[in-house]
Amino acid sequence: MSDEERPVLFSFGGIEGGPRVEVTVSQDSMTAWGTFYSATEPNGKMLLWNDFAETLSSSGLGSCLLEREIQDALFRFNTSHPSPERIVLAQGKLPVAERPAFLKLEPRFYSHHFQDKGGAQVDFKEFSPFVIVKKGELLARGILPRSGAPGMTIYGNEISAGKKDIKHLKPGPHTLFAHGRVFARTAGRFTLEGDVFDVSDILELDAGVGYGTGNLAFPGTVIVKGVVADGFRLAAGAGITVKGALDASEVMCHGDLFVEGGIIGKKPGLVRAGGSIKALYIEHCRVEALGSIHVTKAMLHAEIFTNADLILEETGRIVASTIWVKGNLICGQLGGENGTVRVISGTDFVIQRKMESLRLRYQHLEQEVLKQKAAGQEPSVQQLTALQALIEELNTLTPQLFANPATEIRVLSKIFEGTVIEMGYASLTLSKTLKGQVFRLSPDGKSIITAAYSKNPSPPAQQLQKQPV
Repeated sequence: MSDEERPVLFSFGGIEGGPRVEVTVSQDSMTAWGTFYSATEPNGKMLLWNDFAETLSSSGLGSCLLEREIQDALFRFNTSHPSPERIVLAQGKLPVAERPAFLKLEPRFYSHHFQDKGGAQVDFKEFSPFVIVKKGELLARGILPRSGAPGMTIYGNEISAGKKDIKHLKPGPHTLFAHGRVFARTAGRFTLEGDVFDVSDILELDAGVGYGTGNLAFPGTVIVKGVVADGFRLAAGAGITVKGALDASEVMCHGDLFVEGGIIGKKPGLVRAGGSIKALYIEHCRVEALGSIHVTKAMLHAEIFTNADLILEETGRIVASTIWVKGNLICGQLGGENGTVRVISGTDFVIQRKMESLRLRYQHLEQEVLKQKAAGQEPSVQQLTALQALIEELNTLTPQLFANPATEIRVLSKIFEGTVIEMGYASLTLSKTLKGQVFRLSPDGKSIITAAYSKNPSPPAQQLQKQPV
């Protein structure tokens, strides 16, 4: 039975057609209501506070009375004829449970683990089931203990205070407790296992990356045991390990990238690593690494950029690809029936991109200046200063572009006709297929010299003889 359906406890007033009150009490004895009715006769007896309070007390309702609200209602119904009105006459006091000290998670962590949001969860690429925290982020606050206080019903019966049931959470080893608060010692994923909350800088994805994870940006190390689905982005602040093939739409990491299978590009097909990269093969993909790149089998229809060495095994092939390598290149085969290969060796690709960006800015600004001059206007001092600054920056970067004149290309098996090799300002296009060659820049830097490949240590560059190519 609802409180609205509770029977009337007693009725007060209504004498000679005066105003009256019907009193009801809630089932839990915490609330008493009075439904006020206007007088039906002009000379009916008015409701008096003292008489009403005495009647309430005699019915056991003398505790927790809301005297001001009751007296206001008596005045309204004694002096006018309002519509029937239900007001609270008495309100019990709820007990305050005794509460021990505890750690309270910040709202976004608490709601992620403890609150049921209800309804069906729709997965989108931007949805992620992980809670990522920053280093130093506040995770939880210490809550001081609180003494309990008993409650009281409207009949004056005491309700025991009791003790509040608290889930006591403990901070893990990657957290810092200071000044009554818990902070993250490192960036990573917030975890709650049992009663211990912590921050993990390693994220293992058993089901790979897809609609269940969304596009993922993690500040630590990522281990992928499944597939990175087409169209999803994966970024890691440390390294990435993939236990299988990597279908790469956009994969980036500040550390090393290790792929047990191959890397297959899916538009836009971009892979970047701040460290080294190891993979079984690379296909239809743009791969960039500040460290070395090691590939077991082949590179097909790829764009490869490394500011260290590029190494393939003895049978490793590079076909229909463009290679930028600052260090040394070692492979089994360059070129093939499916397409030629261009190798830019000894060049810092990061510097090259900076210079290309500067050139575009210079060209854009120069066009603005020429348009002004064509219109009979003089360029501003700021424009001329900006042009000069761009020139100076380009002049500073130019000597850094060809950063490794000692770069070397070793091809153990075939170098196919049409292969293009560039070292510094020297360029060589093979007019016929060669076998087992070593390519170096001549001491004067004007040409590329070759020698037959040998497993024995190579002689110094000045002892090599030019080979017809």
